[in-house]
Amino acid sequence: MNTSIDRYLNVKIAAMPSISSDGRWLAFISDLTGVPQAWRAPLGGGNIVPMPEQLTFAEDRVLWLLCSPAPGDQRILFTRDRGGDENAHLYLFDPTTGEERCLTAGHDSVMHIPGHWSADGHTLLFAANRAHPAHFGLYRQQLDAGQAELLWQSDEPGLLYDAMPRPAAGRILSSPSFFRPPPPVGGLPRPAAGPAASIRPTAPPATTRRLTAPMAAVSTSSPIWTATAPT
Repeated sequence: MNTSIDRYLNVKIAAMPSISSDGRWLAFISDLTGVPQAWRAPLGGGNIVPMPEQLTFAEDRVLWLLCSPAPGDQRILFTRDRGGDENAHLYLFDPTTGEERCLTAGHDSVMHIPGHWSADGHTLLFAANRAHPAHFGLYRQQLDAGQAELLWQSDEPGLLYDAMPRPAAGRILSSPSFFRPPPPVGGLPRPAAGPAASIRPTAPPATTRRLTAPMAAVSTSSPIWTATAPT
């Protein structure tokens, strides 16, 4: 059987799946209409294949999304950059009303990296390079109102990922990814092994403690707290 190359040139994606807190909806990112956008489809239809519903329609791409973990909360958090500049903004979308709200307006040249969304749906942790293009800080945002609160600012160049709080102990886990100086003969700086770090943002000034020693060619990611983690 002869297969046209056009079939392979028109392959579409479906990525970043997230299930709503009530288990009724599956949100995801797809480029079915050309530019990656946020979609959702109903679950629990038996043998019937559900028809997905497009949620966002902007000219720019959606990079990441997550359904609210709060019971009864249908909101979806997503990120979108502008013109492919990779400076992602954070948006809160309510599929019941179609309302879309930018949480990071006024920071157009800043990269925002989403972290943990609290179980009650009220608070988001994220990292951003607002103070310096190469240095990221850890922020806490009340989603209903107010500006983001800076919890900790890194003095080393590099990114911060996977911010995960442990409210009972007033601490936050994060995975830094620091950058080595550029090699002597051209080329881009390479990401160094970033040790997982524990941050105490509650007592000013915020303090940090590295939990894993820097190791060549070894990285850490997606840290989680155990129920018996020490305080």
